[in-house]
Amino acid sequence: MVRMVSQRLERGQKDMLNDSAYLVCVVEDVLYAFFNQSGIMWFNTTLNVWRRLLDRDGKQLPFIFHADAKAEYEDGKLVILYMLREKEIYHTVAKSVRCMLVSLHRSGDMICGTVDWSGTMGTVPDSVNFLHCLAVSD
Repeated sequence: MVRMVSQRLERGQKDMLNDSAYLVCVVEDVLYAFFNQSGIMWFNTTLNVWRRLLDRDGKQLPFIFHADAKAEYEDGKLVILYMLREKEIYHTVAKSVRCMLVSLHRSGDMICGTVDWSGTMGTVPDSVNFLHCLAVSD
């Protein structure tokens, strides 16, 4: 579906056709994806284009180079989880699990994001990877 939608990019964004999304989720009926080169984007169904998730001042959110999982969190927030390798001299010994919690706000036909919290949640052995990410509700 993401590849199909990517074919409908507006003029001037043709370079994004070479960018690929590998994490997709829906928050309050809006499709969000993490693109390798562009970061977090949302799909504007009115114009049939992908848009970067910007803050209220029009600046890009803090860029993370990769994401391992993402899902809808309570109250329509987006949670992004990623792991960074921690090296000890010449080899990797562990990964730190990091989280970015983003509040989403509609502003006209745009969606803006605000990073509510970002930080390290814990450390896991290097062999651990994310398989799935599910939002759990009451």
